[in-house]
Amino acid sequence: MGELSDGLISVEKDGKWAFIDQDGTLVIDYRDDLVTGEKAPEFKEGLCLIQQTREGIPYYGYINTKGETVIEPIYLNATGFQDGYAIVLKMEEQVRGTNQYLNKEIIDRNFDEVLINTQGKELKYLTA
Repeated sequence: MGELSDGLISVEKDGKWAFIDQDGTLVIDYRDDLVTGEKAPEFKEGLCLIQQTREGIPYYGYINTKGETVIEPIYLNATGFQDGYAIVLKMEEQVRGTNQYLNKEIIDRNFDEVLINTQGKELKYLTA
């Protein structure tokens, strides 16, 4: 069981997590995409980290206190929100051409730490 955060408490059952309110009413049903680590999942400033794995790579996003995805899981890493901001790791891909012998695209990948707000707006690139 987690601690009270933003009026909700996380509870675990069979490897899945849900959120209940202070009265014990289930607010967000059990799901397997909530981010856990050393601590139980928690809301910070109305948002909770989620993780979706695609092609073996975890991507992070956020849900609100209704369980709705409000920031899509497109980031390779993400922090919880503090003072209205979170830091995320964003990957951008650009096709540079095609390898003529293997008939495969040549892809350039850029990784940047980005400051986002609670609406998911990217405000500032933190790495050059």
